[in-house]
Amino acid sequence: MALHRGLVLAAVLAAAPGCYAYRPAPPTPNPDATVRIVLVGPSTLTTLSPAVKHEAVLEAAGRVTAVGGDTLAIRLGELRTGAGVIPGLSGQVALIPRNAILSIQERRFQGGLTFLAGLGALGIAATILTVVLIGAIIRAAAL
Repeated sequence: MALHRGLVLAAVLAAAPGCYAYRPAPPTPNPDATVRIVLVGPSTLTTLSPAVKHEAVLEAAGRVTAVGGDTLAIRLGELRTGAGVIPGLSGQVALIPRNAILSIQERRFQGGLTFLAGLGALGIAATILTVVLIGAIIRAAAL
């Protein structure tokens, strides 16, 4: 019985994080939305506190903190150049001029996909439980 509960718990934990995907967002994303912003080309972006300019940025990801007429402010998860992610910027605020933005994608929860993943995890757990129980029954019958 403890094994059964453990397998069910494992299946629930496997599905708990849920499935997320980036989907096209409106040009003016909602404050606090988690976004990925693709820039029109290598651009210079400024981070605040400390104020530092970062050259050749291609993509920024993070949470929108403010939306202005010509600028978006996001709390960075990452800032990416052609060479990869610029280290040490997570949590800093970056200012992104709207004229540098090619597209904005918003991270959204995928309920249907999460449900299917949960069913799959539960199916795997049920299969393992069945195999274990059949093995136990066969061993008990052999004694």
